Amino acid sequence: MGRIGVLLALVATGGCEAIVDNAVETFLLADDRNRPAVYSVRTSRDATVTTRDGVVLSADLHLPVEREKAPTILVRIPMTDTFFNRFRSDAIGRFWARRGYAVVVQGTRGRYRSGGVFTPLIHERSDGIDTLRWLVEQPWYDGRLATWGGSAFGHTQWAIADQTDPELDAMFVQIASTRFRDMFYQGGAFSLESALYWAIRSRGQEDREVDIDDLERGARTLPLSRADDEAIGDTNFFNDWLTRADDEEYWRPVDGEARPASARAPVLLMAGWFDPFLPGQLDDFTELITNPHPRVAQETRLIIGPWGHATEFPLPGGGDAVPYRTASVIEAVPWFDAQLGEQVVDPGPKVRLFVMGRDEWRAERSWPLARAVPTRFYLRGGGDANARSGDGV
Repeated sequence: MGRIGVLLALVATGGCEAIVDNAVETFLLADDRNRPAVYSVRTSRDATVTTRDGVVLSADLHLPVEREKAPTILVRIPMTDTFFNRFRSDAIGRFWARRGYAVVVQGTRGRYRSGGVFTPLIHERSDGIDTLRWLVEQPWYDGRLATWGGSAFGHTQWAIADQTDPELDAMFVQIASTRFRDMFYQGGAFSLESALYWAIRSRGQEDREVDIDDLERGARTLPLSRADDEAIGDTNFFNDWLTRADDEEYWRPVDGEARPASARAPVLLMAGWFDPFLPGQLDDFTELITNPHPRVAQETRLIIGPWGHATEFPLPGGGDAVPYRTASVIEAVPWFDAQLGEQVVDPGPKVRLFVMGRDEWRAERSWPLARAVPTRFYLRGGGDANARSGDGV
């Protein structure tokens, strides 16, 4: 059944919030690095933000009851409001709130009870700025602010990274970069699988599970402009990603301009060796550590683990997989504690890498590694390299 399945069964059979909190602490997110949970939590689902064009965005609030004001963690999610997604966001939000943080989990436009029409990436800057304006007016907000999330959640953070009213104190960006266009066109070729997977999953107003047969049918279709039609149906954002590679007017609202250089807060970047955003994240890191704001340059950190896109794999040597989602939550508390001044915490090494093959973590002072030697590798074969048993090396 799995750990999350057990907890979902507990909730479905009427488990109260206290039971779920204890189960999360001792079962799902148990870790020696966790500091004690000392606050009780009040969860509400009636917070709303009205955007400049009249769209109402809905949010869940998880507030530590014993604190009149608290530092805030903002999470903006482009997900459907299902029982499973709400359970996951509640588990994470309450986990942080029990450690003294006010947590806002807001649906992006057209998702998670929020109004408007869902279109990936387009509205996140304006809606994010409107959310910041709302946030500073809340009675529980104490002036300290952090953001968290991966993939499209990561994009929602980068979209507001340059804001000063209020100014972010810390960001935790996972498996996402400031360059979504580059992710879709790595090496100049269109990333068909990534774009098509996203289209199947997020077309329309509700997310769906991706059927691999649908993905394969679309990927085998020519011309590429019909790949989405065959996989799931005509999808506007897939068409845009495919046909507007050189359209600066389209990509500027998505990727902005020099976002690492304009960021106002240190960033913890969590990347995966097998994630398509890795090249962009490495570029973001090298630009962040030369950011004109000394605190951003000095405090920014990078973690690269044995992960794909929000997933993990058994290690080649037979070792257990390193859970991605657990790491993405556990790493947040010491990071936010240090950056928002809640606890005196050692920020750790500038770079932390999981070394594949050795299956061990290693601390480094920089990226690229100063001692690295660029090496060229070449593919060759005897004429029969196009099969698993071929002679390509």
